[in-house]
Amino acid sequence: MLKNDVLNDAVLDNDGLKGSGNVSLSRRECEVLQLVAQALSNRQIAGALVISEATVKRHLYNAFLKLGASSRLDAVNKAVSASLIRSAVS
Repeated sequence: MLKNDVLNDAVLDNDGLKGSGNVSLSRRECEVLQLVAQALSNRQIAGALVISEATVKRHLYNAFLKLGASSRLDAVNKAVSASLIRSAVS
């Protein structure tokens, strides 16, 4: 997997970052969730985005709150349903 391809997909799919159902995430939250959808760990996501693991956790926490998600899988599914990120399965 090429990290730039994943990040470009997240960016290209989220010009407005406002999905269906009035859900809105920051561009970075979408990037993090797109990488979660690719089954990357927090450490791998931090390395790919050149941020700390604590920052990854903060973005995930914020995304969980905004989406009303209770797990990583739930957050990804809700973000895909809201058209904020692409499904990992093409």
